[in-house]
Formats: sequence, C-alpha cells, structure tokens
Amino acid sequence: MDIKFIGWCKDADENHDKVWGIIRRSEYEYAMFWGRRGKKLQTKIKEMDNYAAGALIRSKRNKGYVEVPKDEVNACYESFGKDLFKLALKVG
Repeated sequence: MDIKFIGWCKDADENHDKVWGIIRRSEYEYAMFWGRRGKKLQTKIKEMDNYAAGALIRSKRNKGYVEVPKDEVNACYESFGKDLFKLALKVG
C-alpha cells in the first residue's frame, strides 16, 4: 500500500476536526478517504495519474490540511489502522 498523503485539519473557530488522505492502489487507481476525526470515513476510488493526485494533495494543503507522519497518525485518528486496512481491501 502506497500512502501518498494523510492530512489533518483542525480549527476550533470553524469547528473543523477532519482527516483526508490518498493512497495509490495501482498505477492509475487511487483511493481517497475523508471524514470527521473519530467518525466513519467516507471513501472513493478514482482513476487518475500522479500529476492529478499531486494537484489534489496541493489543494488540500491549501485548505489547511497538515500532513501527519504515517507513524503518528493514530494520535489524531485512533482507529485509523483498522479503517485503512478495510479501505485497502475495498473493491472500486
């Protein structure tokens, strides 16, 4: 599994506490996940190239998502590993 980006956007003033990420599943298939932290993630599997995936990541950074190191993601999302495993097995 090739995790390209995991981001966390927390803003108390705006009442945001969300995660968003993208995983490369194959050469042209990516799985995206998002949702409020601690809630069930929504997912979407989409065909795109590396350039389009990079543009999507840049847009999320511009919206305030801060990259979370992969080994520290459980600090912001306790059930992340379990949910990520389910996503990796999901058929598009």
